[in-house]
Amino acid sequence: MAYKKYIINSLKTLNVRLIKKDIFNDLTVIIIAFTNTFETNNLNHQFLTIEQSKKLKKFSLLDDINNYLISHSIVNSFFCSYINCRIKDLHYSYNKYFKPYIKNNDNIKFNISHTLGCSVIALSKNEVGVDIENKKREIEFANVVDSYFNDYEKLYINNESDKFYEVWVAKEAYLKCKGCGLMEGLTNLNIVASNKDGFYLIDENCQTKFKVLIDHIYDRYVIGIVN
Repeated sequence: MAYKKYIINSLKTLNVRLIKKDIFNDLTVIIIAFTNTFETNNLNHQFLTIEQSKKLKKFSLLDDINNYLISHSIVNSFFCSYINCRIKDLHYSYNKYFKPYIKNNDNIKFNISHTLGCSVIALSKNEVGVDIENKKREIEFANVVDSYFNDYEKLYINNESDKFYEVWVAKEAYLKCKGCGLMEGLTNLNIVASNKDGFYLIDENCQTKFKVLIDHIYDRYVIGIVN
């Protein structure tokens, strides 16, 4: 899987023409927006659907509000420009786990993830999953490793938080690509090998091996990508 990254700081810098070209050249497009530097002065509910506006009002933390507003505004703006329609005319549908899709003739799919300070959107002709974590966020991960990770993963992590986050986003990105998220849990996913680009992961439910790409952004964020 090949991919291309775009780091944008406003909706004005969202280049739909180039992104469309990349997608149809069989690239997965990754759009990155940093919460603290993204231009939000002119960003409001006009770029959200009615349902999204209602959901946004339920958030209380500023970072959550900005991440949701930025990421969904980017997705909606891309598809409105691509389809040539208004926000209210976007047709959202959902699978049984509530993974969202937007109806379009070329069947372009998307996935969203965000963490403290950053949002990321993946676009592809194929099913796609993306997950991002802020590596500077301190969490107690030892119990998670002991409960859900296999011997290879434990040896790879070796009590290093950066490597824990790599394994975590790899598994989460795969589950999001599959369309179920953590609802199906982590215990059936086993990383069996790694290289400079990411991991090879086996889903025990279907005995299939998948490649997960890992990317680090400015030594603060780590992204997992699957399609």
